Amino acid sequence: MKTLKNHRSLAAATVLLALSVPGINTAKAGSFTSAELLTYTLAGGLQCLDWKIRGICVYLKCGIFGCKIVTKPKIEHNVPDLVFSAHQQPGDNPWLEARLLHGTAAKAGLQALMSPVSPIVDSGDMASANSKLKGAGQAVAFNDVHAIGNPYAVLITKASMGVPFLCKSYVKPMFPYILTELDALAWRIEMIEAGVHPSSWIPGAYEIGTWPTNTWGSVYPRVGSVHQVDPPKAAAVTVQRAADIVTKTKQIPHIYVPYASDEEEEYTVGDITATTQANCEASDGFWDTVTDVPKCLQQKFTQFLPSGSEKTDWWQIISPIRTECEIFGAAGEWSLGKQSDDERFAWLYWRKYECCVPSGGALLFSIDF
Repeated sequence: MKTLKNHRSLAAATVLLALSVPGINTAKAGSFTSAELLTYTLAGGLQCLDWKIRGICVYLKCGIFGCKIVTKPKIEHNVPDLVFSAHQQPGDNPWLEARLLHGTAAKAGLQALMSPVSPIVDSGDMASANSKLKGAGQAVAFNDVHAIGNPYAVLITKASMGVPFLCKSYVKPMFPYILTELDALAWRIEMIEAGVHPSSWIPGAYEIGTWPTNTWGSVYPRVGSVHQVDPPKAAAVTVQRAADIVTKTKQIPHIYVPYASDEEEEYTVGDITATTQANCEASDGFWDTVTDVPKCLQQKFTQFLPSGSEKTDWWQIISPIRTECEIFGAAGEWSLGKQSDDERFAWLYWRKYECCVPSGGALLFSIDF
């Protein structure tokens, strides 16, 4: 396996610079900008990447002298594809540019969808509106959630990060994969979701944390209401629920754009016009020196995008504070230092990718270790 490093040195240096920025873990409530998001994305570094060899990929490569079997590593790692926010007021995303871009549409869509059902929505008090729908007197925390494409995710996949190869990010920058204000009925009325997904009725199923001794809340039903008195944990549960929706297809009755692919997807990579080995390998091509005149050959690149899971998803909180990546559900004083004055929270969602290192020929199958 060739080490693809020449085209990544500048990006790698940027990562190292971001890791040295002082105050990256200091508390800061309120909004953040896209410029700050760039720093947070790069600061995730190798710890959030979690790169590992998962198995082997077996290719059949044929030429004028016959066919042969070629094996390449199958790798697995995370990419900070999505920015999830949890907020109590409609459209009030703490990411400034995303709020300006999508906030007005989210609020307008919410009012159009919910006004016939619950006039109290017009006041903008989402917590009160939800309590009215569920029954007054219950200790319920409510959050709307946005999942927006991270415009800087590609920088991680272009940096060497000290590893031989990285999968390619699918994300569409600034694209709204879910705005729960536009999924208002399913996100606010528990019985709609619970009636479609039986998992909502199984105690202890899909719990975030360890049930029953240490649970933050359950993934199902996937609504904005959480029986949780701790605001950071309540926000975490709701973004995990939204992630469970967007990383799967055909999640009736929710309104969203799937960011998922449970099947293999194959691409052809490599710039056949490259005249140097460095440029060829920078395009993930194969520099062929067997012929009289060396040339860049294209290769097959196959990758897989598994569905998300509350037991394996990696989250990096970026508002109101910045920390390292983690899986939700920790015991103890997890919320210490994470309280927000305006009860708005945001995380980078490091989506898990699996891919085969490029090779000529056709992929026959892959084997996981």
